Amino acid sequence: MPSPRVAILTSEQFPALYAEEQALPSLLAARGVDAEVVVWSDPQADLAKFDIAVFRSIWDYFERMGEFLPWLERVAAGATPFANATSLVRWNLDKAYLLELAARGVDVVATRHFKDGDALRLGDVMDNAGWSRVVMKPAISGGAYRTHLVDRADAARFDDELNALRTAGGVLVQPYLDEVARGGEHSLIYLDGVFSHAVVKLPKANDFRVQLTHGGTFVRSTPTPEMLTSAEAVLAALPEAPLYARVDGLVLADGKLHLMEVELIEPYLYFEAAPEAVHAYVAAIARAAQSAKSSSSD
Repeated sequence: MPSPRVAILTSEQFPALYAEEQALPSLLAARGVDAEVVVWSDPQADLAKFDIAVFRSIWDYFERMGEFLPWLERVAAGATPFANATSLVRWNLDKAYLLELAARGVDVVATRHFKDGDALRLGDVMDNAGWSRVVMKPAISGGAYRTHLVDRADAARFDDELNALRTAGGVLVQPYLDEVARGGEHSLIYLDGVFSHAVVKLPKANDFRVQLTHGGTFVRSTPTPEMLTSAEAVLAALPEAPLYARVDGLVLADGKLHLMEVELIEPYLYFEAAPEAVHAYVAAIARAAQSAKSSSSD
């Protein structure tokens, strides 16, 4: 039987994949899998020739939703399975899923979501919630795109942005929690349902964003049993099982991990902190590719 074929999806900015992922094709080849890097937005890309497609560094999708959503619908209608599944990707696009997970019993950082309805004043939102400092961000976003830290005294200056984000696809408002700077934001990575590794991320001085592109730093960490229990509750509450997942949250006074986001589309997986984990990831992709090929041959 011919080798299974895998499309590794990326963006125009990273046509050869991002640094930590550039070894994926050769590592898959060593497992008998023929892998090819494909730019998701390339109109010439033929995904039908692959047994499975894997989302990786498609880090421009949230700025190109007018293109990405129709593309996602087209690939979902095709015969090639995706990892994570396109149905799970659609669910994970809008961070309003946090409210759904909270309703299912997951510990979630307090969140207000606004999309439809009348214009808002951020000060009213903050006063109604009892928050003196908040983080405001698009409901569909990544990498701290259009994300703002706002004090109550400055709230009126952000009313236009609040309503622009609300009408463009939705906006989230969450309290700023000091744990971001004190203890850091924790990311727990799961591969094929199994805990792989974790990192703790800290912002640079006088910032609140933990992303590397904004000066944030990270180190490998060992989650407590309570954190693992919290993260596994998130996975159990998802609409379907992911091949890979990154659970991001803060440890609050109760010792539990309170969810900020669960990344199921194209999460940075911090393989630099856990070099051995890339082999588990490659093995998971190889298993999924072989299973897809066997199913299509039946």
